[in-house]
Amino acid sequence: MNQPNVSLERMQPSQTVVSLTTNTARQQTRHENSGTAISKADQDMLDGLLQGATSILSDDPDICKVPDVLQEGLLLLDNGCLLVTENVQGTAELPSFIKLIERSSSISVTKKQYIPSTGIHYIRQKLGTFEDDETAASAVETVEAEKLFYELIKVTADHGASDIHYSVYGRKVSVEVRNNGRKRPVVVKALKAERAKQFMAAVYGMSDSKGEFNPRRHQEGNVRIEKIKDPQLREALKGYVSARLNFLPVIGNGIHMVIRLNGKHKRINSFTEIGFSERQATQLDRITTNPGGYVVIGGPVNSGKSRTLAALVQRRGDRNINENGARETSQLSLEDPPELFVDGLLPLDVMAEEDGEDASDKKLHETMRGLNRSDYDDAILGEVRDGVMAQRVLEIAMSGRFVASTVHATNGIMVFSRLEQLLQRYRGLGASFEDLYEQANIAAVMSQRLLPRVCPHCARTLNQIENDELRLNITSRLLRVITFDPNVKLLFRGPGCKHCDEGYSGRELVAEIIRPDQKFLELLKKKQTHEAREYWMNSLNGEPMILQAYQKMTDGLIDPTDVERTFGYFDEISNPRPAHNDTGDGL
Repeated sequence: MNQPNVSLERMQPSQTVVSLTTNTARQQTRHENSGTAISKADQDMLDGLLQGATSILSDDPDICKVPDVLQEGLLLLDNGCLLVTENVQGTAELPSFIKLIERSSSISVTKKQYIPSTGIHYIRQKLGTFEDDETAASAVETVEAEKLFYELIKVTADHGASDIHYSVYGRKVSVEVRNNGRKRPVVVKALKAERAKQFMAAVYGMSDSKGEFNPRRHQEGNVRIEKIKDPQLREALKGYVSARLNFLPVIGNGIHMVIRLNGKHKRINSFTEIGFSERQATQLDRITTNPGGYVVIGGPVNSGKSRTLAALVQRRGDRNINENGARETSQLSLEDPPELFVDGLLPLDVMAEEDGEDASDKKLHETMRGLNRSDYDDAILGEVRDGVMAQRVLEIAMSGRFVASTVHATNGIMVFSRLEQLLQRYRGLGASFEDLYEQANIAAVMSQRLLPRVCPHCARTLNQIENDELRLNITSRLLRVITFDPNVKLLFRGPGCKHCDEGYSGRELVAEIIRPDQKFLELLKKKQTHEAREYWMNSLNGEPMILQAYQKMTDGLIDPTDVERTFGYFDEISNPRPAHNDTGDGL
């Protein structure tokens, strides 16, 4: 199929030299130092095209979404000039894009012209959207990067948040923290888009990753607080052990960086301290006495899985301390990057020597295989994310040892589905998906969520909700799941006060714990999911986490609208039976 004819004025660029090293033979502009040498004649021509221009419209995705293949070779200026480099001239996307903007009522194109590829850098620098090498270099100075990195961590800690999101999208730089499960913008030192990207590259350079930063790839890293050079910064961050980094490419040559803070987990004396019910705490205490088997904790991101895993490891380790205070068991952890920092837990080095997910996974798989010949009692992993890891975990359990990990799954039964899916994809020698359904291998399966806790100081009752329609609608749905009586204390998020963060004060855990028997596992193996869940609730006295959510909601701890936001509308949820009051059955 013939491409539409694209008419652009063709300029005759002068001979240019792209110098990647020092060139003393010629006196050229300072652009040569950055590998973007450009002649005086081309500069004059580009200056003419820049007359009346103040910004680059193609950098703003809200105005003009440029296809990825054209990103490096096309500029649309606010003076109506569309500038294209010859290296994207023959692309199939170019004619379509030009037709699209010509039809746009909000964009006026008055001139279309080819320019040399070196002109992109020149124009960006002239309009202030790209710093020269001297300016950019200052953004990656270790000390300055550490200070801004510290500022981000401090802002996160001051807000009681777990993550900070630092994003460049077009020319926009946004900084947000996640607190009580919600994102909110925060104010930190302002950087232009290009300098912000340089800062993110510097942060990656501070991490323990072996490779070079590549803004067009997903990359991860881990910054150990103890390695920060400034002693004052280290002292200020002494409550934290590390910061996990996650980088994702964004359309328009942007970058999305998430920093997650990892601190040493506080010791607990009971699982109720982190939100489990008395009944669940009793179940978990019994699980910690299991001689072996697999314990897996499911849930989405930011559901508190690592905190629960750390508590499980700590409580299990405490049970094996003798009268002299010495530990009598060996607990090993394998995480990339490490997130569990518990006394007595020995973290194995699974960091790859090379960059990339394949190298990282290979090193982790090799280390897990080496456990077969090692002397230990407990193996603690992070997230099981592929079939090799799932197989190795089952093999550890089949050897009679205790092993625990996390996995992304929506509820306890879906944990089995997720693990089987991973095992089916990887049919290597060793454990198979059928071993997942043997009671001797599975000690417990859990799933959990964290919901915002209502601030009791500014919370509103149902009658205080000003929106009549909202009040009537939610009341009719609530009647499907609860009975209004004097013991019910429903509270809704308030406007915020000095005691809270915009109506919320921390988060509440809701969870479910499955301790399977062989019949339950056989039902799951036959894909009789509904029957398995009914059997768990009726014969094993299982308690779905939605029941715990209802209980905490009627105790005035969780806003009913947050329960619906997490589990769905009350009139659409499959209504489980009433919660148990006993603490002995099904443990």
